[in-house]
Amino acid sequence: MPQTVLMRAFYYSTTPAFEDAEFWFGPHPTREAAATAAAARFPDVGCWTAQAEPQANELNIFTPAMATEGGPIADAFTDRNEETFGEDGEGGPRWWTEDAIAGLIKRLNYQFAAWATEHGYQRGWMLDIHDEQWTPPTPRMAPARRPVLTLFCTQERAA
Repeated sequence: MPQTVLMRAFYYSTTPAFEDAEFWFGPHPTREAAATAAAARFPDVGCWTAQAEPQANELNIFTPAMATEGGPIADAFTDRNEETFGEDGEGGPRWWTEDAIAGLIKRLNYQFAAWATEHGYQRGWMLDIHDEQWTPPTPRMAPARRPVLTLFCTQERAA
């Protein structure tokens, strides 16, 4: 399968204080495109723009320790099935072999990677916080003056 090379991109945030900006929208090919998108979506608010670089997310998140006694997978299995274990915990995580645990972890990581890739979570973006730039809101033209309407009360005259 050909590998896609991801280029740097620009994101925008409309939070006035850069250090408080939690939500960033993008990616956009240029800083100007990001600022234009922000102005179109939030016309009366300025925006921060910053360059971001694509980052591959680590998808092998399951480890053998999770499936050994005291780990979250083993504990969840025990919580739901302990009453079916034998006297010495036969059938439970204490009796799982290293090979069985390794196979489980391999399958979980494979399935998680497939799911993450299917939904676009295989990569993220890391902002360059030293590349920020504030774009003030675009000044709006003063609204046109509206004529003052004068209402005349007219009475029909009988002819």
